[in-house]
Amino acid sequence: MCVDWAQLCVYGTQMKVRKITATDVCEVTGYSRHQLRGLLDDLLIYSRKKTVPRVAREFTRADLIVLAVVRALETRHSVRRDVIASISDLLRRTLAGPKMVNRDARLLISFDPPTIGYLTSVTPPSDGILMSLRPIFQRVDQYLGHGLPYGEEVQPELKFGPGLVAGSRKKAVQ
Repeated sequence: MCVDWAQLCVYGTQMKVRKITATDVCEVTGYSRHQLRGLLDDLLIYSRKKTVPRVAREFTRADLIVLAVVRALETRHSVRRDVIASISDLLRRTLAGPKMVNRDARLLISFDPPTIGYLTSVTPPSDGILMSLRPIFQRVDQYLGHGLPYGEEVQPELKFGPGLVAGSRKKAVQ
């Protein structure tokens, strides 16, 4: 199996890989373009990456999840950006590394000392912010068109194009 920027080669077949850009990140996280640019400058894991003028920066699915978690920490939990920046590398490693697939996973984040735990089972929480990843996974998966529906009430959208309905109309009998 080989992976290329523009194509994914699996056993001799080729599929196009969708590039994830800042527009996609803004759509998933709710940041504006200016807010996102400021955030990326503040987080070391993203500010270290060299950018080329007039070339769109590319992101991964893991980046979408990390930035959605950062957004939730900023808005729902009122964590300051400089504090988030201090754990951003640890957050990226925790969310991008190999882990059990579990839609109900949670993060346990503590800042002194900085630790992030990826919880897949019910464990008694210690001090820190306990954050459900379910809504974040759901938002990212639905945006990218991956995965199964997340609940009984969710029904996948069928992508039918316009069609012509042909048939004869019966006249109403008076």
